[in-house]
Amino acid sequence: MTNILNIEHGTLSLNLKLFHPKDLLTLIVKKFDREIQQKHLKLMAEISPDISPMVSDSQFLGDVISVILSNSIKYTPHLGAINLKLSADYEDITFVISDTGYGVMEEEKPHLFERYFRGSNILKYEPFGTGLSLFYAKKVTEFLGGKIFIDTHPNKGTTVTIKVPKRIN
Repeated sequence: MTNILNIEHGTLSLNLKLFHPKDLLTLIVKKFDREIQQKHLKLMAEISPDISPMVSDSQFLGDVISVILSNSIKYTPHLGAINLKLSADYEDITFVISDTGYGVMEEEKPHLFERYFRGSNILKYEPFGTGLSLFYAKKVTEFLGGKIFIDTHPNKGTTVTIKVPKRIN
């Protein structure tokens, strides 16, 4: 929450460094390995072979990916699936995290990135939560010069796309 306030007040600074997004994604997946195994989720990854190192804040980008992967794990039922995709174009690195989870109701989609919002259908599966994860992910992604998009359908799952520049100057 402190990072959000610092972003909103313009007092947060980036720690830019060169790193490989594939390595970052691998570290994050390892962090969640136990939860993935406990729910017997099928995890698949598709990593484009032409991914090159990037210059960004690996801690903040890692936080965003962790928040989204954590949500996918939390809101995907036992024996569900999560797919990770890492790709690049000339200017951007794109992370796509999709799941076979509960999704969000159509009428609630405009509120997904609002502070404290939680989908009404989610409350019966996971009654505890702050409703800050997507709000935080959007603020930090934008702070990194990127964009975040969500496509979600009730009882079919959610796909989150995070697109960030390869280099922040």
